Amino acid sequence: MVGVAFQLQQESQNIGYVIPVPTIQHFLADAVPGDPSRCAGFCSLGIFWQSLENQQLRDVHQLGARSGVLIRGVLPLSACAQQSLVFRGDVLLDIEGQKVADDGTFAVGQQERLSFQHLIHLKFAGEPVKLRLLRKGEEVVVDVPVYPQSRLVPSHIYDEPQSYFIYGGLAFVALTEPYLHEWGDEWMSDAPHELVDLVMAGIAELPDEQPVILSRIFPAKLTAGYSAMMDRRCMSINGEPVLNLRQMYALVQRLHGTAPYLDFELQCVGGNCAVAVESASADAVRDEILETYRIPSPASPELCAEQ
Repeated sequence: MVGVAFQLQQESQNIGYVIPVPTIQHFLADAVPGDPSRCAGFCSLGIFWQSLENQQLRDVHQLGARSGVLIRGVLPLSACAQQSLVFRGDVLLDIEGQKVADDGTFAVGQQERLSFQHLIHLKFAGEPVKLRLLRKGEEVVVDVPVYPQSRLVPSHIYDEPQSYFIYGGLAFVALTEPYLHEWGDEWMSDAPHELVDLVMAGIAELPDEQPVILSRIFPAKLTAGYSAMMDRRCMSINGEPVLNLRQMYALVQRLHGTAPYLDFELQCVGGNCAVAVESASADAVRDEILETYRIPSPASPELCAEQ
């Protein structure tokens, strides 16, 4: 067997790609202990890089006759950053003894070349990768453990209901890429551009970070004037930052019993906007909305269980 025809090129006709056997073998061997239906996924160094094919750029980084790629950034949650192993401005010369070319490829056989990332994808979570780097004119060798890198906004959610909670007349959900698919096939241009930017270029800086958005504002006397605030990211409540939906729900429950108003800071171009909800009236507004719209619960089951 050479591979499995599995991937298709979207917006094209009769164009498909073969997934090779080593990738299939990695996938089959990558089952999470105790849950064979889930996989940890393919690993990443957690770096951003650019080619060094331009001679002027090569001279700036003192590459000489060597080849490699320039590391232009490191993900904050990667082992490279957490353990101070790789830095912006380093030049990646080789991986696992394989020489990296200026375009980010390495030789396979006599004529073929593959991206150096293939060597990373063969590793399993926690396994080290040996890198040879050029740092300020000096060569250094480091062993970097690699792990799957979580995206700020999950690209897929399977077999899981949407988590949510309602406070007053406001409904909050965790942002996922499938949520934006509700805008249709052209969601990249039709969905709110601040949310699209989070999907396309957002980088998690804290563990378990995931944006929370104000998904719906139900019509009520106390929500008048807020309708334009929908589908915006919630940044903080009463000055306390929001990390994810679970943390935000606990924060709302705590502030509800101590603060007269909850002031939700929402991301907005030119300056964040605010939505204020009176604590004393929030429960009554919520209960009215649940009855009117036949919503069975003010929060998704896992959040209610924690409360």
